[in-house]
Amino acid sequence: MLFTKFIIAALFALSIGSAQAAPDHLIDWVQAESHYKMTRPAATRVVRAALVAAKKHRLDVELVLAVARQETGFRASARSSANARGVMQVIPRWHGEKIRGRNINDIRVGFDVGAHVLAEYLASKQGNTRRALAKYSGGARRYADKVLRYRASILLAGHTNNEKFCTKPCVLANSSYNLATPK
Repeated sequence: MLFTKFIIAALFALSIGSAQAAPDHLIDWVQAESHYKMTRPAATRVVRAALVAAKKHRLDVELVLAVARQETGFRASARSSANARGVMQVIPRWHGEKIRGRNINDIRVGFDVGAHVLAEYLASKQGNTRRALAKYSGGARRYADKVLRYRASILLAGHTNNEKFCTKPCVLANSSYNLATPK
């Protein structure tokens, strides 16, 4: 019975992952922003996992990817001195119930748990992204600014479809594109 449930869950996860198209600009951005030389297939897996988690937890994928970039540069097996783990650096001591029985170092699990935590923090802060990010980081200085700058660079990459990405505040010449950051 347990084995049957496992097979059904695995097939469902596989169908979600393969059905989820990964936009080229997101793959390009992840490759460019990774802390290590990442292959295109690896970047595609990262983007697909982020897309699934973002959709499941009703977050925008750009925010989820921006947090992962800030936290680990997309290293799924990262572990901090504070024992934060996974691609989005979740601390098992505080979020063990979300991890229980799963491998946080699996890219899909890491994104799922991290997005779940972020969604809870957004809800507890009445949708205020800066305050939710401050809570997510444990109060790290300028954390929200960094994450929102990465998010803006993803949006810019999608808008301009350039191969170069901007991780500092940018202005598009002759453009009415709005890169408004969430409140």
